Amino acid sequence: MNRTLVAVFVLGLSLVSPGWSPAAGLIDFESAPGGGLPSDDAPLSVPYPMPGGGSVQLFFDVNGNNTYDSGIDAEPIFEASGPDAINGFANTVTGVPDTANGGLASLLGSFFLRQVTPGTIPPPLVIDYASPVAITDLSGEIWDIDGQEQATERWKVEILDASNAFLTGQLSPIGNTGALDGLPWTFSFTGLPSGVDKIRITFVGTKISGLGLAFNNFTPIQAVPEPSGIVLAGGGVLALLAAFGARRRGAVTQADDSFQFRAT
Repeated sequence: MNRTLVAVFVLGLSLVSPGWSPAAGLIDFESAPGGGLPSDDAPLSVPYPMPGGGSVQLFFDVNGNNTYDSGIDAEPIFEASGPDAINGFANTVTGVPDTANGGLASLLGSFFLRQVTPGTIPPPLVIDYASPVAITDLSGEIWDIDGQEQATERWKVEILDASNAFLTGQLSPIGNTGALDGLPWTFSFTGLPSGVDKIRITFVGTKISGLGLAFNNFTPIQAVPEPSGIVLAGGGVLALLAAFGARRRGAVTQADDSFQFRAT
């Protein structure tokens, strides 16, 4: 994010899709948890329902205890794509905020999630499961990971159990000028160990301003991803598009710069 960036997760299905698809196990934030169109800049204040029962709640963990505390922790904000008073991220290729690069507008969709205050390091984003369904596979997107040589963006994605013990994780690419400008990086886990209870996404880059987390296309329970094609984005950067079952949108990933780590 070369200018102000905000936090966003999007989950995708079809060009006209609900925010949640039980069949595909997909949350794309195109509708609120109870149905209906989200309002731009409105907080996500209630959990999304899960297929098979239960729910999944997203919050910024202000006090760092991995538990949602009403009145202390911050709720993610629905951000409408395109320019407005507060922007989720800055696409310096197009010059238009909150827009996807490389023809990926349908992947970004009309809404994603951002943090409350753009531009500063956000608290960790925690995704807390309350479901009887065993979580073995999941994925999500972080958009517009930017940076320069002296100041970079990078995100750490951790999978935790109910006692908040670390199970496994992935690191995003280190943002550099233009590489992921207006594009998503996809984190994806398959064959997870038993006991998955939370996902925690933490900023680990060196930037202190002009950044944010753009979170989109979250699949809390998914089938094993299958390659769907190759896309050329932003100044010749080659990225892999992956389709997840009935999912409407691919996801750009740079596997060379990200890696998985596990508890030892």
